[in-house]
Amino acid sequence: MLFPSNVQEYLDFGLHGWAISCYSGLWVAMKCVTDVVESSASVDIDPHRTKIVIPTDFAMPDGGRTSAGPIRRSCRKRVCSTTSGTPR
Repeated sequence: MLFPSNVQEYLDFGLHGWAISCYSGLWVAMKCVTDVVESSASVDIDPHRTKIVIPTDFAMPDGGRTSAGPIRRSCRKRVCSTTSGTPR
C-alpha cells in the first residue's frame, strides 16, 4: 500500500508502484486522500527523478513468478528501460 502525502509523491509512488507490481507480479495499491487529490502543485516531471533499483541477487524462474509471465516480463522491460535498472 502506497500512501502519497502530496502531488509530487503521486507521480513518484506511481512509478515505484508500477515497478514493484511488474517485478513481483502482484497488485500494488495507492491510497488516495481527497485533500491531496483535489489540490494542485508544481511538480518535477524529470524521468530520472526517481531511481528504481531492480534486485540483482535473485534468479528469475523460467516463465516468471506468476501465470502472466510474458505480460509481466514485457511490463518489466518497459519499467527498466525508463530507469537506471538493467532488464533481465
